[in-house]
Amino acid sequence: MAKTFQKTIQLILFFMMVMGLVACGGADNSSPVNAAAVDSPTAVAVVETAVPAATATLPPPVVPTNTLPPPAVVDNEPTATVPPVPTATPEPVALYSKADFGTDRNPLTGELMADPSVLQRRPIAIKISNNPPQFTRPQHGICQADLVF
Repeated sequence: MAKTFQKTIQLILFFMMVMGLVACGGADNSSPVNAAAVDSPTAVAVVETAVPAATATLPPPVVPTNTLPPPAVVDNEPTATVPPVPTATPEPVALYSKADFGTDRNPLTGELMADPSVLQRRPIAIKISNNPPQFTRPQHGICQADLVF
């Protein structure tokens, strides 16, 4: 087992060295020289070409400049601010007995109710499950509840 592991490591290192040598190989000539063309003498004709006349150069392009708006005027004069008027914190209502609640206060939350007839409704708590999917029922009428969590 140790020999196969060692041979595998050696093989991987060998391939890495070969890839490194290939990557660092010599320069590639982009125009190979044909041996037949070098050995045979050829005549090269020299043709004189006319020198083109000087032409007018184009003017440099206009570079737009960013013009910044003038700085905003800052008024450094202090302005008079009215200090906040302290307000008295209302004392919390002590609700210890049923008589403290009265007839217009919710016994579950302690809030004052605008319509005391709402307090005559009986509170219930139910759980509507969504699992498992084959046993779920439509949740029809849930929007008519006072509170939904």
